[in-house]
Amino acid sequence: MLYAEAVATLLHIEEPADPLQHQRDLALACDRLARSYEAAGQLAEALAAFEQSRALSRRVAAADPDGQVAQRNLAGACECVSRVLHALGRFDEAATAYAEVLDYVRRLAAADPSNPEPQQQVGISLDRLGQLREADGALDAAQAHYEAALRMVLRPGVEPASRDGLGEVAFWAIRLGRVHEMQGRPRAALGPYADAQRLIEQVVAMDSSDPLRLRDLAFMRVTFARLYRAEGNEERAAVEARAGVALMERVVAIAPDNLEWREDLGRMQGGLA
Repeated sequence: MLYAEAVATLLHIEEPADPLQHQRDLALACDRLARSYEAAGQLAEALAAFEQSRALSRRVAAADPDGQVAQRNLAGACECVSRVLHALGRFDEAATAYAEVLDYVRRLAAADPSNPEPQQQVGISLDRLGQLREADGALDAAQAHYEAALRMVLRPGVEPASRDGLGEVAFWAIRLGRVHEMQGRPRAALGPYADAQRLIEQVVAMDSSDPLRLRDLAFMRVTFARLYRAEGNEERAAVEARAGVALMERVVAIAPDNLEWREDLGRMQGGLA
């Protein structure tokens, strides 16, 4: 394997002319070796190589604490370690590794508080930690991370303006609502779901012909119908269910040959019966 040979070659250099640059080169070679293992499904080998890359990146970052490239490379190495740990089902360790990524983006956000992009990156990292904690069954921790992510971005000047950004944050809110439901608090889920619906409606307003976002909106209305029905509020549930069906009918009209969407519509119509 080419990258394995590159790592072996670099390791055999006992007295490099520039020790810090040598560690940078070795960290990069280990990263590329790890990615090749990961692509081949050899996750244990990928983890070992990513951990070696992280250790080298940590040394470089310690030698250059003010260097943005060195700090970013360390955060990237931590993210790769976390990703493979997650794939291996080691969720708690994955969350611990990813916490370093959060520390990095928080420093960026603190250094440039008027720039919405690093603030949004903090939200993305908090949501990622929430997903890791949810997968590990630590629902209280997941809830705290999701709530912190939404607080970070759902404020003037920071809330995303793009369709993709709004859609992403909507799914953070949906995940928070789902965690509330998993903890037996359906009433608490209504607020996050309302945030998600508002964000998806903004996306739909930008392009009302997008069937995927219309479908998301239809499912939000049906989710509200389910929750209101569980509360015994049949009138409110019926309003939401009919709205969901109407939206899903628009989706099917855009793509009438999509069997999955036609089945979605049939299930929603069945819920009205």
